[in-house]
Amino acid sequence: MKLKIKKLVLMVAVLAGVLLGAWKYLPATDFRAEADDSRTFEVLEPESWVGGKLPILDNIDIGDLLKDGRWLVLFYHYDCGDCVEVIDGWADNAGWLTGCANMMAIEVPPYGSAGVDAGEMVHRGRVDESREWFVSTPAMIFVEDGVVKFYSQRINEVFDYLKGGGGV
Repeated sequence: MKLKIKKLVLMVAVLAGVLLGAWKYLPATDFRAEADDSRTFEVLEPESWVGGKLPILDNIDIGDLLKDGRWLVLFYHYDCGDCVEVIDGWADNAGWLTGCANMMAIEVPPYGSAGVDAGEMVHRGRVDESREWFVSTPAMIFVEDGVVKFYSQRINEVFDYLKGGGGV
């Protein structure tokens, strides 16, 4: 009986040690805060950014552009087939899209040699490699003067938002 209790106490102590050691790697719960430079990874949840300043502006190589004007932004991974479809949709609708907003495609590491061909109408940027970034792609946001106004993963919802006056 004493041996079982000792094993149980040891197991609880080991589990507590593992949980306490992993604590510093848990993602922040306030995703509107600036990116935490002390972490080795960051979980991006763009849906929580709506209504606030884009929290990773300083982590995007051409992020300063997003501080002024209206921008339709795509976060993508180089091997994301759905992201290629979004870019194709942008190209097919370039005429009216460019009247609503500037467009930016931002690659999230790890970077690859293959990728989306954004064309000349789209500014291309990258999220820095200061940590591992996790985001479900494609992730599209509409940004006005550095503030996130809208988020979706579906291109038709973005188009509806823009056609409804969101980008005008």
